[in-house]
Amino acid sequence: MPSDAKHSLKLSLQALAQPADFQLLLLDSWAEPPAELPERVVQAWRALLARNTDVTPEQRSAMSALFDKIEAFSGPSNNEHWSEYGLRESEHWNHVRSRARTCLDAFHWPLEAPPLDIKDYGEDFSSP
Repeated sequence: MPSDAKHSLKLSLQALAQPADFQLLLLDSWAEPPAELPERVVQAWRALLARNTDVTPEQRSAMSALFDKIEAFSGPSNNEHWSEYGLRESEHWNHVRSRARTCLDAFHWPLEAPPLDIKDYGEDFSSP
């Protein structure tokens, strides 16, 4: 099972780009809330940058646009977007999915359903 940051980023972006129904199935198998989807992308991206500076300007730009969109509906005043209902119904999530697909394109990775098992995503990069 690969555990490098690039593989983890690929799977995490694929998860973030999926339709809400798949994301809810994924989160149910992980026993995690919707915030886990972008959090895994952020963790893997930071780990990739720390381990490998071979990232193109197009990839950096796509990732920055994704993070800007996520940040735009983060915080306590936006809690309604971070529920299962919000994941399914919020237009913000549709924009996040679209930007995740743009990130996949920038890395030349396919848009395909990632595995459901969280262990396939590699290490938890949030650990010190």
